[in-house]
Amino acid sequence: MIKKWAMLRLLCLGVAVTLLSCSGNNSSDDDDTNPGAFQMKALNTLPPGQSGFVSLAGQIQGTASMSPEAFGPNLDDQRLLYWNVEHKDGSLRAKCADPVTPHEGVEVCRDEFGVPAIYADTLYGLSWGSGYAVAQDRLFLMDAVRRMAGGTLAELAGCPSLAEDIQARVLTYTEAEYQAMYDGLSDEFKAAVDGYIDGANAWVAAVMSDPANLLPAEYAVLTAQPEPFSQTDVMRAAVLITRTVAAEGGNEFSNIRMLKQLETEFGRDSGRDIFHDIVWLEDPKATVSIPASEGTFSNHPMPAGGRDAAFNTMADWATSLPDSLAKGPGTADAALPAECGLSDLPDLPFDLPVGLGAGESQAAESAESSEEQAAKHKAEQAKAREAVMRKAAAVLREYRRGMHGGSFLVAIGPSRTRDGGTLLMSEPQLGYTYPSLLVEVELNGAGYNVRGSTVPLLPVVGIGYNNYVAWALTTGYSKTIDSFIETIRREAGQLQYLHNGQWQDMDCRMESFNFPITLNGVPAGPDLLSTEQEVCRTVHGPVVAMDESAGLARTVTYAMWMQEVGNADGINTLMRATNFDQVDEAIRSLTWNENIAVATRDGHIAYYHPGLHYQRNAQTDQRLPIPGEGEFDFNGFISKDNIPHVIDPAQGFVANWNNKPAFGWLDGVGVSSTSRPGGAGHRVTTLIDEISAKNDWTFEDLKSLDSVAGKRDQRARDYLPVLQGMRNREAANLADFEAAALDMMLGWDKSAYGPGIDLADEAATDGPAATIFGVFVEALRDELFSDLKSIVIDPESGQTAFQRQSFQGSHLFDMSALDNLALRILAPSTSGLPVRHDWLNGRTGDEVLLAAVREALNRLRDQFGGSTPLTVAELDNFRRVHPRVSITSLTGIVGPSSTMPYQDRGSWVHLVGYEK
Repeated sequence: MIKKWAMLRLLCLGVAVTLLSCSGNNSSDDDDTNPGAFQMKALNTLPPGQSGFVSLAGQIQGTASMSPEAFGPNLDDQRLLYWNVEHKDGSLRAKCADPVTPHEGVEVCRDEFGVPAIYADTLYGLSWGSGYAVAQDRLFLMDAVRRMAGGTLAELAGCPSLAEDIQARVLTYTEAEYQAMYDGLSDEFKAAVDGYIDGANAWVAAVMSDPANLLPAEYAVLTAQPEPFSQTDVMRAAVLITRTVAAEGGNEFSNIRMLKQLETEFGRDSGRDIFHDIVWLEDPKATVSIPASEGTFSNHPMPAGGRDAAFNTMADWATSLPDSLAKGPGTADAALPAECGLSDLPDLPFDLPVGLGAGESQAAESAESSEEQAAKHKAEQAKAREAVMRKAAAVLREYRRGMHGGSFLVAIGPSRTRDGGTLLMSEPQLGYTYPSLLVEVELNGAGYNVRGSTVPLLPVVGIGYNNYVAWALTTGYSKTIDSFIETIRREAGQLQYLHNGQWQDMDCRMESFNFPITLNGVPAGPDLLSTEQEVCRTVHGPVVAMDESAGLARTVTYAMWMQEVGNADGINTLMRATNFDQVDEAIRSLTWNENIAVATRDGHIAYYHPGLHYQRNAQTDQRLPIPGEGEFDFNGFISKDNIPHVIDPAQGFVANWNNKPAFGWLDGVGVSSTSRPGGAGHRVTTLIDEISAKNDWTFEDLKSLDSVAGKRDQRARDYLPVLQGMRNREAANLADFEAAALDMMLGWDKSAYGPGIDLADEAATDGPAATIFGVFVEALRDELFSDLKSIVIDPESGQTAFQRQSFQGSHLFDMSALDNLALRILAPSTSGLPVRHDWLNGRTGDEVLLAAVREALNRLRDQFGGSTPLTVAELDNFRRVHPRVSITSLTGIVGPSSTMPYQDRGSWVHLVGYEK
């Protein structure tokens, strides 16, 4: 979505909702048809740990020892558990023997991992305890979420964050609108919001009464302090999460720039053929979550035969639009005020590490006077402080700009389990940080009995389970955000736009933004300065960019506009569900686009691709913007019965990893690793293949599925058969070392993770087969698509069409859009979509494959050494260092920092089974 400014790539929840409840009778009858015959089992992991609190003393101690445990308890105690693919007990708990009572009627018990279980007799009390406990664990993160959602991050992170603050206010709502959202809540949900805020503020008050021990060290780094939260902060956070996790679109100008460049380079017709090949709308053989036998679903009324004509008409118009509409205040591209850059930096309450090693430092100091040493120390600290504060502010801004990843889910039904129960695995993928972007909580009492994860500042268990229902969420990535191009004018100072033949006044207001005095972009004092920005809307939504000289503006329309918090009732119903009928009713009321899978104790599984999806005009194309004068406006929403969903599918399971939901559902964005068009190759095939191979799944088996999903090279499944065919046909033309390299890959177990990797060894390597295969994929892309490297689609970053369409995001071993195109070219039977451009350039597929293998081996010889020609024995030396992921803090300085071997797994894992 327009340069996603959110930091949290999760909670696919989308709204500030209440906490989960469950009630009902546990039957001990051992009849397979009776839910009482099945009991809930649960395991989970939240790396690196539950806590995100580092005190000033903890920061000093941790910095001195460089041991993660030294920064504070429960910061790092699930990291190794997770990376060893182990899990902790996630069972719902009885009350502990010695609970803490922070408020009358509220008790909090923490287990050995610091996970809080809240006990209260009222919803207000449960929410109070949740707000209090989460604030203890994640106060700084709660504050960051509040500021990102409300467009006040610059007050904390400095002037450079103003562009994102302006974007946040442009795209969302006024204070009065947020208040109206709160006022419109049910009394029950208001009690949840009120309790949560009162509990969080009770902890803020405790912190301010004892900052030396309780103030998170991040505030000292940023020379700030926490402020009380409000009920409308919860509304803002709900909008933030739904907009940035549960919606997609608004990036049409990336496609326009690419299309223009392709037409310039290759001519109009050939350029459009290439565009259709690399950004397709639908491959009838793409991997989907709902088998065709269970139904097809459409989100666009134009039949396939008429789509080219509609595209050409819209493309002729879109390519005539000025580039000035691509960026503006609503895309985080506002100009910064000249006042950014004054004053001196304040002192920090703790020393920072500087460049000299201990021995060098002592030798140098021995030759200096105490005054010289003090002056030198002060200068070193000033330099380190500036670097630290700059890094802290920059890291926060990066979080706001968005985290790209993915999530996977699995639900397995009675026909595929050993005892006729149901199983569920949920793994949202939001990256790894100290602390995690998610926090774990359990709620008990007042009819509530639930455990799971949530985003700080949302009073809800977002992804979790109770004794009767378990649910999992992944981002849907259907297009629910569209750009409209408005015809505009300014009449007597008033901005107007043309709609349905009439000039209408834009709804405009002035927004004020505060920011501290800064030095070189680093916060250096209290909020003393401010700037203003005009924020306008049309009937289609917020104005994100404007070119008055051209008489045009770009607006974005959100399918969820003013309905984000309306998810509350649906989520609350889901959380209270004790049987499948209640689950189905709840999900049908949701407005956000989050894939959701459920497994219930009464023997059902289901998958939904819910939300509000527009009834589009047949003459539009989802890859391009829409003329805004009224002729092409939407016609309401697709009915709930006609959005993708399946209940108890005949195949006995459902799986999703942000892939295409169903046949007939168009891929209308195609601009990133998360919203790319669907093909036969996708990371979800790992899950589908593993589940399909068994009919006797047990709860314990979910552990191995978790491991396989995280360590598989998902490209191997689709590329290896193509290589096998070439190997058979070209045997006579292969040198011994080439045949041996192919045989290594063809005999490989498809694991991208070397056996026995030492988690602490940053030089740990993968095997030669994985290494050769990875370089082969890169060489093959170069052989087929090198022409796309000259198509620059973002002049500022230099991004090319090749880079965009081969981008895999955080999924290092996934099939990119170009990999799926390569599969269509080399193995046409895998696709239902013909290739329009001659990518082989007169060569056969085997010639291209063999050239890619040879180029890969040449690159590997250059990297690892070897003779010319290579010998078979030398292939064993080709062992890449296994990729690692960084685990850093929200500021990049407070708390531990480490790396761990890359696994493509969730950053929160929960495995749930309803078994005998």
